[in-house]
Amino acid sequence: MRNAFSKYDGLSYRDITWTMRGEGLPEQLIQDTLEQLREFRRARTAAKAKRRQADKQWGEVISALQHERKIVRSMLRYKTKEDAPERADFVRHYFDVLTTLYERLKTKKLAAQEMPPHDHWTDYVPEKIKDAFRSESYALPRRDRAKAKEPFERKLPAELHNLKKARLLRATHKQLNTVLEKLAQEPTDVKYAEQASAMRKALENIHALEPTDHVPNTWHAMVDE
Repeated sequence: MRNAFSKYDGLSYRDITWTMRGEGLPEQLIQDTLEQLREFRRARTAAKAKRRQADKQWGEVISALQHERKIVRSMLRYKTKEDAPERADFVRHYFDVLTTLYERLKTKKLAAQEMPPHDHWTDYVPEKIKDAFRSESYALPRRDRAKAKEPFERKLPAELHNLKKARLLRATHKQLNTVLEKLAQEPTDVKYAEQASAMRKALENIHALEPTDHVPNTWHAMVDE
């Protein structure tokens, strides 16, 4: 559906002003229209930026899920010297759950106007399902050096881990600097002192992450409870 200002797309405010004046519109109406147009463009720009951010975060959640599916798919192709039907059934069922989740999250991404409610794909799986698969995994007989797979690990592919870690470090340092500036202006403010302490602890924990550990979107999740 075209919006009321679509005819002005691509035009500068100056050109729009002269166009409306050429149409003989009253000056007050022109100024009111320009103000409404500015507000519309600001809102549209903000909405587009929010959608890009949501698409990126949904994409990262799904990318980590796809990495897990790739690992499990390779396990489906792995043949043991002796038949291992329990293992084969477990891997097949696990892959089916991952595939169902992938289709669901892909649909959510296409329809979403908001950020994903969780920053890791495992958070979209009910705990009872995760517990059932973990119990089944522990009970599997180990045969012919077949690699054991811990289901629903909160892990990331290394490349995505590095990307998110660098981004979180930059954002946390930036926020810490802002808090330190406020603390310098109000050195007795306990709130700023506590925030700075929490951010420093978060930075320590971020630096201590292993190469495939999950990296949250904000520093708050990296503070020890």
